[in-house]
Amino acid sequence: MSAFTDGLTTFGAILSALIASRTLWELVRGWYVKGWGSRRHWRDKFNHLANWTTDEYMADLLGTPVFINQRTTVDNQSTSPEWIDRTYSTPHAWVVTRSVEGKIQGWSVTITDPKFWWDVEAPTFWQIKSRLGKATIANLVTKPSGSFEVRGARMYIYAESVYFGNPGAYQTYVFLHNNAGIGTCLPSGENYVKTGSFAGNGVVGIAPVGNADLRKATTVNTLMVVSPSINIGGSDSSDWPTVHRDQIRMLFREAKVQRQRYMREARWRRIFAARHWANSLIRLVTTAGDKSKDRPLPAEDHEF
Repeated sequence: MSAFTDGLTTFGAILSALIASRTLWELVRGWYVKGWGSRRHWRDKFNHLANWTTDEYMADLLGTPVFINQRTTVDNQSTSPEWIDRTYSTPHAWVVTRSVEGKIQGWSVTITDPKFWWDVEAPTFWQIKSRLGKATIANLVTKPSGSFEVRGARMYIYAESVYFGNPGAYQTYVFLHNNAGIGTCLPSGENYVKTGSFAGNGVVGIAPVGNADLRKATTVNTLMVVSPSINIGGSDSSDWPTVHRDQIRMLFREAKVQRQRYMREARWRRIFAARHWANSLIRLVTTAGDKSKDRPLPAEDHEF
């Protein structure tokens, strides 16, 4: 009898230890996912984004969307959505998915955490090796098939598209700087520019490379991947499955972040402007000094 009692006691102790260890594991895992392991956790999630998946798959992967936008069409007195965009908020980026009849046909990731980056090798099928959120347009896109630039009162977008054909699963990859995300940009000064595949002429080849200074100074903070069923040519950026700054600023948290980002950008703009004027003044003074040195000395009068 005592042996049976001892066995029950040992079994109870082992069971209690297993329950305690599982509880401790869940606590540690939750702390890791929400703490210093959060960035690695969300990079892995983003690697599972894919076109032609279901809405349920995306909801299970990303959670509940913050915003839902849709375009409806009227046919024979019945209204049906042409497409539905769902915007998801994550700790490090905005994710937007486009659904057509329950299947994903396009998606985008816009990084909002300055310390976060994401390798684009997996989503581009290893056609491009670089890091979203760290690389510039010039470093990431070498042979664009088109370029797009638009500037508004509170928004700025610069984008270049790439098409790899079969190696890229016949998808179009668009690398953007969206001012709803992180990074720096150097606008060309134009308000609206569309070339190549963005002009709606069906171009999928290599387009002329645009402004070199803009491409070197502009951070790529957004990757948009669309299936062949979505034609970006001839459409405006408001029709793309990307996050829109005017919408996300409705959230108080995002409005506060955008305000802080605007103040930080304004401070850097003032610093750059002051440095520019200082360099201009130095060049002006140096040029004036060089001209004074080159000026011939007055001839001396000699008596013979």
